[in-house]
Amino acid sequence: MSNPQPIQLHLLGSFSITSDKKVLSLRRKTRALLAFLAVTGQAHSRQALMDMFFQGANAPARALAVLLSRIRKQVGAHVLHTNGGTVRLNFDVVWVDVVAFRRVLDRDVGRRPVEPVQTATTAALSAGVSLYRADLLNGLMLNDAPEFELWLLAERAQMRHLQERGLMRLVQQYIEQQQFEMALPYAKQLVQHNPLLEEAHAQMIWLYAHTGQRDAALTQYAQCRALLHQELAIEPGEALQSLVANLEGEWPLRLRSVQALPPHIVSKTITPAALSAGVSTGLKLVTGDFVGRVVELAALQMAWQQAQSGQGSVITIAAQAGGGKTRLVQELIAQVSETPALSVVEVAPAAVRSAGVLTARCYESSHALPYEPWLTLFEQHLQRLDDDTIDQLLPQTRTFMARLLPQLARRLPQLNMSEPTGTFVEMEQLYTAVIDFLTQPADTPTLFFLDDLQWADEASLRLFHYLTQRIERLPWLLIGTYRTEEATNSPALTLLIDDLSRRGLPRLTMAPFSVAEVAELAVHLWPQLAPGYRGHVAEMLAQATGGNALFVTAVLRELATSDTVPGDLPVPASVRELVLRRLRRLPEGCQQVLEGLAVLGTSATLTQLQHVSGRSVDEVAQAVELGLQWGLVVGEITVSTTQYQFHHDLVREAVLVTISAVRVQRLHHRSAVWLSHIAGHQPAAVQEEMAGRIIFHAQQGEAHSLLFQWSPIAAVHARHMFAYQDALALLEIGMDAFMHCQLDPDFDKNDAENTLFEMIVV
Repeated sequence: MSNPQPIQLHLLGSFSITSDKKVLSLRRKTRALLAFLAVTGQAHSRQALMDMFFQGANAPARALAVLLSRIRKQVGAHVLHTNGGTVRLNFDVVWVDVVAFRRVLDRDVGRRPVEPVQTATTAALSAGVSLYRADLLNGLMLNDAPEFELWLLAERAQMRHLQERGLMRLVQQYIEQQQFEMALPYAKQLVQHNPLLEEAHAQMIWLYAHTGQRDAALTQYAQCRALLHQELAIEPGEALQSLVANLEGEWPLRLRSVQALPPHIVSKTITPAALSAGVSTGLKLVTGDFVGRVVELAALQMAWQQAQSGQGSVITIAAQAGGGKTRLVQELIAQVSETPALSVVEVAPAAVRSAGVLTARCYESSHALPYEPWLTLFEQHLQRLDDDTIDQLLPQTRTFMARLLPQLARRLPQLNMSEPTGTFVEMEQLYTAVIDFLTQPADTPTLFFLDDLQWADEASLRLFHYLTQRIERLPWLLIGTYRTEEATNSPALTLLIDDLSRRGLPRLTMAPFSVAEVAELAVHLWPQLAPGYRGHVAEMLAQATGGNALFVTAVLRELATSDTVPGDLPVPASVRELVLRRLRRLPEGCQQVLEGLAVLGTSATLTQLQHVSGRSVDEVAQAVELGLQWGLVVGEITVSTTQYQFHHDLVREAVLVTISAVRVQRLHHRSAVWLSHIAGHQPAAVQEEMAGRIIFHAQQGEAHSLLFQWSPIAAVHARHMFAYQDALALLEIGMDAFMHCQLDPDFDKNDAENTLFEMIVV
């Protein structure tokens, strides 16, 4: 890898730049901008660079011009190419280690993160991995440029993965060439690079065994086992245990063949094409045609027609988990989206207006976040409002809603944000502002759907209750669903249900599927079943499943693979049993990925799943693809990424019961650490929003230092959101964490006491 260019730029590790063998000293932001241009390898508009590096500057254009001038003066006049409004690095005069690194380790410049490199020679691979000294731009931080920080996090992860795959491939090539002594240093380097990569430990143990170092092999296994248990609360996989069992037997080790290779912990490599295909088939949450629920659907249709006529109403829907409450509302939403007026009753043409649908779901892991489901609805509604409509909002509405919605605050830069007072009058003003905000534009029929209210925070339920008292004169339909078996666990929800019942507001209780409804569903999901058998099968299924909608659907899909009716229907005792049957078919590493998703409790990206589960990129990709294929997981494509979550919360709960208490605690701890790491690179407003979720995982994972660090931030957020009781509870959590932290010898008590004093004063 010769460097004919006069300027050498080293980014894999700490930033280093030389010109004609002379080391240059550059300022922090200058280094960051040069690195950004070098790693991306593209031309960027000046506006994009200003957004990336100078968001908070008073004169971003001037600041960027000064920085570019400084680069030309200190590095060289020809180091940059500027063409109109764009800027790019001149690679004719600058050699960049990242470019050389990628040229060897990623033929498509990082576009195929799960495909191993197979064409590079051993010498080229060795030279390529030697370029990686440490993490990309190690030690460089720009606290005033959060967009750059987020970009850098993603690029570091990509570079780490390329190094991991390069080292893995290099070790494999040396093994194939029977150069075991040459392979060992790279195997050690791979274990140091990613200590939780079980396949790396397996390679190292195998190499020790084949170079006559039995004790070193057993020591390495002991270290691997202890690390996996400490970090992930899991045992090494069967392949690695089998290898070590052979080492503990007869010695010297009898080699069955010279080509024998170390055990593969990952049995299958998933290509992006396969993963994309899985996403495309797994996006639908609806599983099969809608059957039954005629009375319930008619009640919702009637209520929606009344909302279109200007008479609002609220309906709650109760059912056991998997009882079909969410599916029922989804059917209504599908009809609302297709036609402005439904056919249940006649509506005057003047009353038919364009409708809106706003939906949100409550999660167990976000129970501590004030107004969490409502914020999702508010954000969806804000996207429908243009600037003229926002200008028409009452001044008080703009002030209160901007405190809840940072996106709105950014659209109102001149708004004066006053501090909350904590009075009863203020809460009334907040609720009034919410109604004014949601009624814009005027006279727009809107369907609001909040799912799984059993996990809603108290502030959200109070707002829900307030709207039920004002909804009659608004063109709204407000629907809330909850699980009957968990409603009593939420005192606030119990009070809400009792009050709605006293006022005579409608509540739909979902009954189990009847035998006739099971037979109707079988026609759609098991069309091969002969009509003469349907009645018998439906009766048996209804009895075996209790008529649970999700359970019946899942079992029918299992049975649909057969052309004949089995003598005894293979019906598990519960949805949980059915899910566990599928889980047991997954490779062990894939099971651990789904365990991480279950503990995380919300949707997650592939990167998040890797960090939480501690598994490799390949194992995460394989777990997601198989989860999509078997109906355990669904994907949701957003503008910038794809998020994955369980098809139904019962699937998540079935996974949770398989995990030991120790491993659950470890996974919560890893979730809290990962979220804290991400939040640490975000602006203060985003940190406040993330603090509640960090608190949840830190409590479950007994991460007391994180509880102490983030509880004041979460309390500030709750106070800004007018959730004063939540703020007090969070401060108590922080003070309790302080007592536990004092037992840690590394805890800085003096610095922490200042934070504790501020909590007490507040």
